[in-house]
Amino acid sequence: MTSHPTPEQLLGAARVAPEHEADLLGLLRAVMADEAARARAEELAAALADQVGRYGERGTVFAPDDADLGPGRGSVPLVALLAVLPEVDRSLRERGIDDGARAATLGEIRRQVEKTVRLTGRPGLSDYSWVETVWRGGFAQLGRLQYELIREGEGWVLNTHIPAEGAMGLDAVRASLARARETMQAAYPEVGPLREAVCHSWLFDRQLDVLLPTLTATSRLQAALLDMWRGGGHLAVGSGRLVFS
Repeated sequence: MTSHPTPEQLLGAARVAPEHEADLLGLLRAVMADEAARARAEELAAALADQVGRYGERGTVFAPDDADLGPGRGSVPLVALLAVLPEVDRSLRERGIDDGARAATLGEIRRQVEKTVRLTGRPGLSDYSWVETVWRGGFAQLGRLQYELIREGEGWVLNTHIPAEGAMGLDAVRASLARARETMQAAYPEVGPLREAVCHSWLFDRQLDVLLPTLTATSRLQAALLDMWRGGGHLAVGSGRLVFS
């Protein structure tokens, strides 16, 4: 972190919901006050900055023990990822990604911080390797769907991700797919023609059609899944493929 951002600047980059701001600011301040934690965050930020724009690569700059380093789980990776967010934003802007799409894409770190709060009751960042993938580039949220450039054989396809933000109408899906092909093709011309979008999700499992009618407005997905498993059923990750016309 060559510019040594303040905890307040990092909080501004996170853009979390107001009710989480105070707790998150306390966590960020605690990381910056811890000499070892801050030093590791600076080291990670430098490594992450070197990864910006290197889409399609795998691996991670994080070590297994980074999760528990510092004052809270995932707090050191969180500081590192927030510190390089401006560089990620600049990279996407240079690729021609518009303001709205950049804001939605960078908002992935907010979604993951708030997901961690829901799961653990405290601020942090459980899935920091996923945010690292987003930060590397070749990734954009366009409408309600997210798209990631991945290699397939000798070419590239758009790997589609579905954020957990509620049901989508068919028109919204079509609009997002059309925008994705146009936007990502223009932003990354070096990958060649983008002819297909793919998606790998448990939402493709046909048994989900059996499960959904059993749900009511007040039911819990966890309870429904447990009932299915106890009855010998299962859900598995399925795959879908769309060839662009």
